[in-house]
Amino acid sequence: MIEQNRIVWLTLATLGAFTLHNAEEVLLGLPAWMTMHNVGFTRIDESSFLIAATLVTAVGWVVGLWLSSGNIVVSKAWAVILLASALFANCLNHIILSIATQSWMPGVLSAAALMGPLALILFLTVTRKLKLGWTAAIGALGLGAALQFIVPLTLIPAVSSFLNV
Repeated sequence: MIEQNRIVWLTLATLGAFTLHNAEEVLLGLPAWMTMHNVGFTRIDESSFLIAATLVTAVGWVVGLWLSSGNIVVSKAWAVILLASALFANCLNHIILSIATQSWMPGVLSAAALMGPLALILFLTVTRKLKLGWTAAIGALGLGAALQFIVPLTLIPAVSSFLNV
């Protein structure tokens, strides 16, 4: 078992930032921005994106609350690491695409100011508690980054096809 209070609060704070981040993406029209800048692997309309963002946010909270309940054992700690890695990778993605397109990508402000820093602190806190070496930590970051791309690539087409049926 590892120290719990700090990790629980960091997880919940990071999920709060994730919720604000997804709201920023929806309210500022991320799908339109992606179409305008020819960014992304798939296209989605605003209403489908709202549903997808709501689903991802809800699943994030369900997973986060499960991870925060009871004792945080090593298996739960690895799940927290992957969650934090995916959110940090999403933050980097927003910053890089904002620089590359020379425009503010919807979600970049909350990602850079809140979600990214909190996810990084959460990641570092848990990896230190587990006494992970750099190789394992970098591997976890890589898995989290892959997760950050896999979820939208599978969820967005699924929501779009469900709504068009």
